[in-house]
Amino acid sequence: MNASRIARISSAAVGVLLTAGVCIWLICGAVSSNGTSAAKEIKHVYFKSTITALGNKDLVSDVWFILPDKRRVESGDEIIVNNGRDYWVYNKASKRLLVGKYAPDDLPLFDPNKWVRSGIESMWRSQDPNLKEKNVRRKLRGVERDAVELELYMEGQHVRVAIFEDKSSGRAIATITEFLQSGNVIRSQMDEFDYNRAIDEKLFSLEPPSDAVPVQQDAGLK
Repeated sequence: MNASRIARISSAAVGVLLTAGVCIWLICGAVSSNGTSAAKEIKHVYFKSTITALGNKDLVSDVWFILPDKRRVESGDEIIVNNGRDYWVYNKASKRLLVGKYAPDDLPLFDPNKWVRSGIESMWRSQDPNLKEKNVRRKLRGVERDAVELELYMEGQHVRVAIFEDKSSGRAIATITEFLQSGNVIRSQMDEFDYNRAIDEKLFSLEPPSDAVPVQQDAGLK
């Protein structure tokens, strides 16, 4: 499975991915899971996503969500903004701008209330009912920690998922997902979760520069 294939899979789970590489199926896939919610309802969340693929430079994204339908993703030169009615995708390097109407069916939302161990496991079990689960020690940003590791096959692709959870709340504080093929590893890490963090509503609007170049959705932003 190549990097572009992973990007398309990721787009279906953060469904936020309108251009190559920004955010993840891993981020938004939890929306369809049936996991148990953490005790206190989560209405907004910030987290960081890092994708490492085939020796390329890490793709690091900052992600903000306000439920039910607002999000912002900043990844390198690219910004994706959705205010619940409209979306903007802007590339600061090329100055290309894509604008469209928000459609929930096209862009499934991440539900942080389901981002708990049981919810994540349910999401992956829907891909492989025979997945294996075990307790492990894994490094998270250089520090060894307890984690639950899931091992499964999705469309014939070997996948390994480490879930790090907060013992008191049951919420995931990080996940590391690895797609393994022919000695190559494509790695997606989601961490630095800040649940119910105060988020400025101004983040969910975009005023592109006057020299922005409008493009059609299939034209690309690079």
